[in-house]
Amino acid sequence: MSLATPKHVERRQAASFMGGSATLPTFSTAPASRRRVDTLRVRVLSGADLKDDMDVTGAGDPYVVLGVDDGPTQKTSACACTANPDWGDGELFEFELPSDDCELRLQVWDADLVGSDDEMGDGSMRVSLQQLALIGSFYVNVRISLGGTIRLQARARARATRRRNSARNCAARNS
Repeated sequence: MSLATPKHVERRQAASFMGGSATLPTFSTAPASRRRVDTLRVRVLSGADLKDDMDVTGAGDPYVVLGVDDGPTQKTSACACTANPDWGDGELFEFELPSDDCELRLQVWDADLVGSDDEMGDGSMRVSLQQLALIGSFYVNVRISLGGTIRLQARARARATRRRNSARNCAARNS
């Protein structure tokens, strides 16, 4: 006996940890007039052992600038005079993903009151929606080029957005 697949279930290919592939169902409750857009939600939690010789005080005022591929960037608040910043419960950022396999880029900067901010290093990690579909949310320490790490929590999310109507669709509805 075979069960029929409901129309509101989409099938997505996801790589398995054994090197094969598996078909994972993704349930969609969005109306037909909406489409799914995959997004990456990143929470910046903390940093450890960041290069701290930026200021005369001996410690930098680090903040993190994040972006996916060459898309728009977002930044955290600065943590004063520390090589081990802690953003508490984390600052949450959301990015639309241009493809199933992207690069999350991080740049760590030292906030300066006078002059321009100093770079404390950069790092990156590959993001695969297929892997995120398998493991859900995860924590990772991203190594920073000039020293230290930034701890992140990441997860993929699908959200519904209204589909833009083309002139052709509007004309067909009006006739």
